[in-house]
Amino acid sequence: MTEFTEWLNLQMQMSEVLQVIDTMPEDKLRRLTKELIRQLRDIAKRHVLAEEP
Repeated sequence: MTEFTEWLNLQMQMSEVLQVIDTMPEDKLRRLTKELIRQLRDIAKRHVLAEEP
């Protein structure tokens, strides 16, 4: 698979995700956003811990 094909596939997937998000009820979207932020913080903490000597 070429780099362009990979990029195109990602663009199509993002488009599908955005369509789902656009039709999602606000309360569900809020819960998912909070969960996403929590997961990103966990990833960031692990990344920082991995860099410490």
